[in-house]
Amino acid sequence: MSEKQTDAIQKPAKNKNLAEIIGLSVLCPLIVFIVVPIEIYASNMEEFQFSLGDFVFINILLFLVFSAINFVVLFFTRNRFHKMLKGLSLATALLLFVQGSYLNVGLNSLIGDNLVTSNLSGFYMFIDIMLWMIIIAVFVILGSINFKTTILSTISLLLTIVLLSTQIISPISVFASHPSAAISATQRMKNEGEEFYILSTKGLDTLSSSNNVYYFCVDRFDELFAERVTNDYPDLYSELTGFTWFQDYISLYSHTYPAVASMLTNKEYDISKLRVDFLNDVYSGETALSKMNENGYSVQLYTDSYYSFSNASHLPEYVTNRSELESFNIHNRFGLSCCMTGLSLYRCLPYGAKELFAILNSGVLNSFVDCTAEDGHAEYKTLNKNVQEIVSNASFSVDAQKQFSFIHVEGCHDIQHINYHSGPIKLSFDIINCYLRALKANGLYDSATIIITGDHPDGINDTRGIGEPRLTSLFVKPSNSTNEPLKISQAQVSQVNLWPTIFKSENIAHTGEPSVFDIDESEDRIRYHYFDTYVYPLTEYTYRITGSGKQFDNWEQIDEVTYDRILLD
Repeated sequence: MSEKQTDAIQKPAKNKNLAEIIGLSVLCPLIVFIVVPIEIYASNMEEFQFSLGDFVFINILLFLVFSAINFVVLFFTRNRFHKMLKGLSLATALLLFVQGSYLNVGLNSLIGDNLVTSNLSGFYMFIDIMLWMIIIAVFVILGSINFKTTILSTISLLLTIVLLSTQIISPISVFASHPSAAISATQRMKNEGEEFYILSTKGLDTLSSSNNVYYFCVDRFDELFAERVTNDYPDLYSELTGFTWFQDYISLYSHTYPAVASMLTNKEYDISKLRVDFLNDVYSGETALSKMNENGYSVQLYTDSYYSFSNASHLPEYVTNRSELESFNIHNRFGLSCCMTGLSLYRCLPYGAKELFAILNSGVLNSFVDCTAEDGHAEYKTLNKNVQEIVSNASFSVDAQKQFSFIHVEGCHDIQHINYHSGPIKLSFDIINCYLRALKANGLYDSATIIITGDHPDGINDTRGIGEPRLTSLFVKPSNSTNEPLKISQAQVSQVNLWPTIFKSENIAHTGEPSVFDIDESEDRIRYHYFDTYVYPLTEYTYRITGSGKQFDNWEQIDEVTYDRILLD
């Protein structure tokens, strides 16, 4: 056979190989940078203040860069190493798709920050990583064998085409089911048919010359966390003079939603309502906040949207830092793109690799958005570092009006820590101590009423009923308290006792539950805790705790109701 005839026979094979290389080059970048980030955005866009276009164009650029790198590597390698790399590329793409679509048991809305360490057995995690290792090994070994037949090449090409087709169809189906994902965040807000209000930082550095009530909410402030942190920071609570540490306190709810709304209004959660409907209604009518307003207190709320309220236009007008949104811009599009890519990798990689990534939630992602209110102040964001930066540099001023301030910080949801670490609590108390020192410096500390607590305890798992005591930390200082060191109480108290404590401390008439200081340590009491799962379908477990909450034998499950939706619908 002549040399020209040989070239003619080989030419189609080279073209086919080139098509295969292009397909394999784009598969993994397409999944990681384009398909999964778009799906995550569309599925959670109600939590986001940014638009798809604020990150997707950078992701497309990253997709092109990594695809080009893959192509160069595959194109310029030869022989057995070339075949092994093709097998590795195809196996990785297949596993990214399968893991993200089918193997993430218990994966929560955005990332599920206790998914890796709590919801799954070590055996399942072992099987998951072994599946990755075996499939990659099989594809690489098969690719390295010099078969005389083209069957393997044909199968490889067909599998590549199937995966590419699946990934191309995915964004199309996403936009078909979530058409508003393609429009800007601004337009999406306008389409809601109402003015968009936010909670600004206005008044965050203001003290009252007469009556100061501070209600600090350290997110996920578990009692065990509060006790263990003293091992690393023995003097952390040294500023809490006049405080009592209640070490047998039980919050009503298990998650930020609906806990914060309940803490603010003193109303119980109506689980029959969807999230937006509940949050839009719960602040109306007579609430604990309205009672403070009626008694002459300026009401200031510093918390996050979505979990604590929907649109701040539904919050009462007397909330002084409630203001209409003036403008917003993205100050770091590349950082936002990297976070969305991080979410994508977290979802697509095996469980053993998920712990390599920091925890990302909507608060972190929205921190790339600078929102300005009509009152001229920035939107309040609960991230520990953001609040600490603002408060530590604040020059506190004193105003004549009485004030109530609810200050919610990220606390133990800190994005750098999947499990407990003392750092987030230390940072939270750095913020709180700024206020305590400012009150002391202005001679306003003794008369202040201060509560430091969590909205809920450590989640431990989000998918099933609880199997251990769930206590939240609570520190309380009433007005006109003596300047004594921190006391410890084992009184059996609950969230229902907090507003009565505030009212009594501020001499505001109230009826119903007693103050935490009116409950004797020797008294056995009945308390309740509602645990809502974070998976579909939503199940609410009701627990009645009789006696000490530290003994799980005292926790009795008295109800279990399942709903055909998820908690945050």
